[in-house]
Amino acid sequence: MATTIESLKQIETRLGYKKVFLPVPLNGTETEDERALLFYRASAKIEHEGTGVAYALRIACLAEILCLTSISSLTMAEIFRIYDEQVFDPSHWTVRGFYDNTGSVINDPLAADGNLKPLGNLLTSQLVNTLRPASVCYALVDAEIDFTDGLEDCSIIMKVSTHIALPQDEHKYKDGNGTENTATTFVGDNDICSISKEDFDVMRARTNQMVIGDLETPGYG
Repeated sequence: MATTIESLKQIETRLGYKKVFLPVPLNGTETEDERALLFYRASAKIEHEGTGVAYALRIACLAEILCLTSISSLTMAEIFRIYDEQVFDPSHWTVRGFYDNTGSVINDPLAADGNLKPLGNLLTSQLVNTLRPASVCYALVDAEIDFTDGLEDCSIIMKVSTHIALPQDEHKYKDGNGTENTATTFVGDNDICSISKEDFDVMRARTNQMVIGDLETPGYG
């Protein structure tokens, strides 16, 4: 019982930008029951005190208390590797919509097959409303992240919504009157989910999108 009483002690600990009282870290002499008790107490305390603190910092704090810092660091690194690899892999996407360079949703950008309308060309005259709109700059997608293969005993499959920046290029086409026009828009595949990860990484190098993001109104300046 003496050891159990010891496991109830608290010490001032840094939790992100805060200093709070959390359980004293394990010293290696605890029983299995005592380790379980400390885990649940520390988890609950960190959850209660951790408002406004990033989850990665909460996990790191819990790992330090449980003397699992090395294992936690390796696991977190693998989680973020899987996440980064899959969130920018078009084969994991479900497209929800397209947006122009002002962040406004584009009405009727899709053909009958559910993919972007074709670009058109200079050889054939086509009605403008059957062609891809100008300034298709962003796609809103749900990316499925599957952790089950990379992490042992993990059953987590999650979805993340993000706006994907699409590179812009000039494209020439003939409208229904046979007039030559020039539009600036995304000139890639009609089905953006069919783009290989390697090809999309090249596109990302152009748009410089390294993280997931939402469309926001630019601030002053």
